[in-house]
Amino acid sequence: MLMKRLMRVLCGFAIALSAGATSAGTFSISPVRVSLDAHRPVSMLTLSNTGDEPVVVQLEIKKWSNRFGQDEFEATRDLLASPPIFTVPPKGRQIIRVGLRGAISGDNEASYRLFVREVPPPPKPGQQGLQMAVHMSLPVFVSPGAHAVPAVDWQLRRDPEGRLVVRALNRGRAHMQISRLELTSADGEPLDRMDFNQYLLIGQDCEWTLPLAVSAGAKLRLLALTDVGAQRMDLIVD
Repeated sequence: MLMKRLMRVLCGFAIALSAGATSAGTFSISPVRVSLDAHRPVSMLTLSNTGDEPVVVQLEIKKWSNRFGQDEFEATRDLLASPPIFTVPPKGRQIIRVGLRGAISGDNEASYRLFVREVPPPPKPGQQGLQMAVHMSLPVFVSPGAHAVPAVDWQLRRDPEGRLVVRALNRGRAHMQISRLELTSADGEPLDRMDFNQYLLIGQDCEWTLPLAVSAGAKLRLLALTDVGAQRMDLIVD
């Protein structure tokens, strides 16, 4: 499968989780994506502490962009996450509210990340080893209206070693979330498939290099499953 043979990916940021063996707490959040607009300026999430110890959690929102395949984050006051810090008892829950601080401006969708970080407690007497904390990152999108939609250009080309490169460039006014890519020959013969979770932000350029030997001028068919529907296209390898 493509996932096993994927050689190089120049893409964006996905939901990140990291926890150490001596993590003080375990929690989950639902939903894992926030969408806001003028008609829905506030969204609620539920954080559940599935562990046997209380967990202290801190929230932070940052503006999210992507340049040259690298995610970039900057401080912002556009949005508010409340409460900013809280304690959840064992097996307990906490409602989190994410909302706009003011009116939506501009014609493009704005993208952010909600960082959810566990504040580890002081180490217990006699505790050894490094104590790690749970971190999560959730996408937050603010839409200015129905006119803000993605517009992705797809391209197939060969790299200097003759491998096939799939390129996607978002020229639209909103992100696109890609969950699957399928490549077939012009007559429908399956070549490869990749299932994944990739956000393509406004202006973001993403490439996947595949170990497929194809000739320049070859006609291939690409299927992309996205959060705005399936996209099917016939492409010629450059």
